[in-house]
Amino acid sequence: MLKVIIADDEPVIVRGLKKIIPWEEFGLDIVDEAMDGQELWEKVRKQRPDIVISDICMPGMTGLAFLRALKEENMGTQVIFISGYQKFEYVQEAIRLGAVDYLLKPVQRQSMEEAVRKSLQRFRNQERLGLFQEETNELQELVRRLNGNSEYAPEELYDSFCRMGIDWKGKIFAGVVFYLSHRSEQKLRQEQYGKMELVKFSVFNRIQRFFRECRKGFPMKRDHECLIVLCVLEPSEKEDFLEHYVRKVIAQMESETEVELGAGVGSFSDHPAELEYLYNSCKFAYEMRYFLDRKIICADSIHKKFSYSFEDYEKLQKKILNGLVTREPEVGEDFRSCIELVKNLHFGNRYAVINRCILFAGSLYDGLREYGAVTDEDGEKQAEFMEKLRTADTFQELSGIFLCYYEELAKRIQSGAGMWDNPAIARAAEYIRANYDQEINMQKMAEIACVNPIYFSALFKKTTGRNFKEFLTDTRMEAARKLVITTDLKTYAVAEKVGYQNPRQFTDQFRKYYGCSPMEYKKKLIEKSAGS
Repeated sequence: MLKVIIADDEPVIVRGLKKIIPWEEFGLDIVDEAMDGQELWEKVRKQRPDIVISDICMPGMTGLAFLRALKEENMGTQVIFISGYQKFEYVQEAIRLGAVDYLLKPVQRQSMEEAVRKSLQRFRNQERLGLFQEETNELQELVRRLNGNSEYAPEELYDSFCRMGIDWKGKIFAGVVFYLSHRSEQKLRQEQYGKMELVKFSVFNRIQRFFRECRKGFPMKRDHECLIVLCVLEPSEKEDFLEHYVRKVIAQMESETEVELGAGVGSFSDHPAELEYLYNSCKFAYEMRYFLDRKIICADSIHKKFSYSFEDYEKLQKKILNGLVTREPEVGEDFRSCIELVKNLHFGNRYAVINRCILFAGSLYDGLREYGAVTDEDGEKQAEFMEKLRTADTFQELSGIFLCYYEELAKRIQSGAGMWDNPAIARAAEYIRANYDQEINMQKMAEIACVNPIYFSALFKKTTGRNFKEFLTDTRMEAARKLVITTDLKTYAVAEKVGYQNPRQFTDQFRKYYGCSPMEYKKKLIEKSAGS
């Protein structure tokens, strides 16, 4: 079995990663774990693992520094990075240094499985190298690594390059991904799936012929989605490259085939040793088509300023919930701000955007259900909504689905359908949910609702179906349960965070709700996860 080491400075993350996928089914064995970068480096040098899964921002030695050290030692270890933040500079450098993938926390099982499969594919590709002729160069190796599952044999692609007689000494290189636009794909898919594949085959063949005839490039990789061409240029051609070659071939293909094409253009380099980086940078530009409505996307022109934080997101999420339950008319603007904030947080990572929107939807639904603002029918609509988010082809399409759904939901809540009839009680309930960690009494709640305490008590129970103390305790216990699951806090610390000054009283109340103490509850969850 292949050896794996997991590294993160948060123990709960390490425990989660060890259970996220069935490692043994992939032929992998987790042999060790590390809490900082220096410890990881020492263990990797000693145990020589095949795969490392590590936070990119580790104390002692950063993930990027670790990756550079691996390259200097010429180790074949594959590295999968995880991080709580999406920073393009980190992603770009990690890819350039050869990282397998860059996953955002919380890591999803599907994302981890895909990254592991990429790692295993790299090992298989490396094994294939020994089957080819002994005299190799950077280009041969690259072609072989990229085309393990391509419709072309690696030798065929490399031979086609050699037959073109391109002299690559003193040249500059750039990777370009050609693909059908989303509009063209949707149109062809509606007509007939087989026709779409036939059109792609024809278009990609013509593009290859264009570059072969002008002796400026050859196909690095071709699959059912796109064609990737390595362009070889004179230094003097760099400035006019887009106009003379990329735009020209797109215009020619569109006039001949009546389909819309797009292109992702990678960085330029005059070093053959950076060919794999050029490939990855053009693939990055290609992936950015989800976010950018441009015909040609250049990797070097993507400079995104990340001006929001996850704290901003959490504040806005709470504001939206409060705005809905108190029927604020301006809540529609908050939804627009929310989808733009999500785009800013995860710009460049399509799946992180989709997952963030789905998490937002689930959390908001749970909050609205607590207030009686949604029904079982809303739950069914939400399931359909989430599926539409997953299948959106572009961020613009996803944004439209998101805003349309919540505009309709906000209108229903504004009309009072399924909502508590008394806005004053809704405000009081929202105050409890936002301040359950503080001392809250009936007098304070009555002041917020602008009624006397006796009337408030009767009105609260009539509106919510629970008396004030039951609602407060329910809110505190649910918050405590989440803290027990997601943190390593001691019982007294959890008690303080949910508004209990007496740990014994808190433990008794927790046991009354969940049948055991907080620590016993956590232990049962860990045992259950390990068993599954």
